[in-house]
Amino acid sequence: MKKILAYKSISEIISTAIILFLSLLAVISMLVYYDFIFTSIDVEIKVLLFVFVIIAIVSFMQLLMLIGNPKIMVEHDDNSIYFYRRKQNRKSIPFNDIQNIYTKTSIWTKPFVVYTAIVIITKNETYYLRHISKMNEVKDVIQHIAYAEKSN
Repeated sequence: MKKILAYKSISEIISTAIILFLSLLAVISMLVYYDFIFTSIDVEIKVLLFVFVIIAIVSFMQLLMLIGNPKIMVEHDDNSIYFYRRKQNRKSIPFNDIQNIYTKTSIWTKPFVVYTAIVIITKNETYYLRHISKMNEVKDVIQHIAYAEKSN
């Protein structure tokens, strides 16, 4: 019987929505300040405007992807971990294939110690489990189960 190990990260959805909102607010504020006349905007401000537009577009696409993830992202039974990337896409990782497991932080989140992925290295492939809640706890549970299986 499968047990739920991790849900999708609601905090990541909220933070992406906040970034999207703030970038759209910055774009609209700049355009309002210049009365929506693009030719009257200074070159430096145009560069900032384009940067905020790109941030808004990327945040919007990320938000759509995060919302589209299934509610339950990781499950396990006695033999394997099941990681769901989309509604119909499931990866199965047998515990006895796991050689190493660790959490990874991106260069941008290192000062805040925010884990961005659980990396599971097997004999044949490396898996990156992203966009899940409580990554460190999930890693500890997977590690405990995997190494308990190997010692038996």
